[in-house]
Amino acid sequence: VGDAECVDQAVQRDRAARGDARDEVGGRTLGEALQRQEPFINQTLAMHALAMLTQLLRYNEISYHGGFVNAKSGIVQPIPVPVTVASSNAA
Repeated sequence: VGDAECVDQAVQRDRAARGDARDEVGGRTLGEALQRQEPFINQTLAMHALAMLTQLLRYNEISYHGGFVNAKSGIVQPIPVPVTVASSNAA
């Protein structure tokens, strides 16, 4: 039994215990979705989230709300805080 199958079986047992018969996420099983996920993407997102949290705690403000990560190109596109929100919070 592969890792994906183990994950699928665990999810199905959990859903059966809750009475939820759905076993697919976005047209794929959870195990298939995990297999298709790019490696290290969760670590990449965690590092960016940690950088935002550090900026918030250190400077009591953030310059962006989040970002989009293009796993294929490795480019992260930040979502900036609108100037009107940033200036109203500074007052």
